[in-house]
Amino acid sequence: MNAILQVSRYIYQHNPWYSVPFKFVQAFVYQLRKRFVQHLSTKKLFNGYKSYLFAHNPITSALVYTDIPDKTEIYALRKFADSETIFLDIGANVGLYCLFLADIVKDFYAFEAHPETAKCCKMNFALNNLNENRLIEMAVSNNNTPIYFSNKDKASPINHIVNSKEDAITVMATTLDQFVQSCDFNKETKFILKIDVEGHEYEVFEGAKAFLQHHAIKAIIFESFSVKNNEIIALLQALGFKTQPIGSNNILAFKQA
Repeated sequence: MNAILQVSRYIYQHNPWYSVPFKFVQAFVYQLRKRFVQHLSTKKLFNGYKSYLFAHNPITSALVYTDIPDKTEIYALRKFADSETIFLDIGANVGLYCLFLADIVKDFYAFEAHPETAKCCKMNFALNNLNENRLIEMAVSNNNTPIYFSNKDKASPINHIVNSKEDAITVMATTLDQFVQSCDFNKETKFILKIDVEGHEYEVFEGAKAFLQHHAIKAIIFESFSVKNNEIIALLQALGFKTQPIGSNNILAFKQA
């Protein structure tokens, strides 16, 4: 019953009133199909790409409940994106943000540490004839060492870095500084970022100080769940970024041209 209430609330909050009844019908049919049909369905996105609707993955389920999940955030990133921009998706899950931006950016890289989730992300890239090598199967943190990562349901969007090995798997971590250095990007390369790491945002920024200082970063959207949000915002503002809330639980940092 709680799940039904959550879905109902989401549909009401993320759709114009006139499409709510239709979305309820879609949701009902989708839930029936999940239970009785083994074949994976796909959903066409607004920019022509497609995504698989993975069972038990609330991020792809949201594609049924509304046309563009995280619509405010997606449109904001598309505003800063162009054919000279590279998109870095930190905590990519099944790669939806990459799909929402792939039509207008120069290139993209998706970081996803959980092997089952990464497999789903690769499937989405293959479905759209996108380069599967743009998936980096690593966590992003402030060091380049093995770390513990929670191991909840397959492709769960709330899997994250943890301190204990209990009910966890071991994955490799990297820093954005190390990644950017290894790619040897031109200094004129422009970037936009999305960071969704379930409270580990400060460590991601801590491992990206050189990147933030020496590269052209147009915009960053990150979750506001970190207990060190004030430190993150102070760091970004010191580097010339303006910051503002966006969506329900996110912050947009950007530099004006």
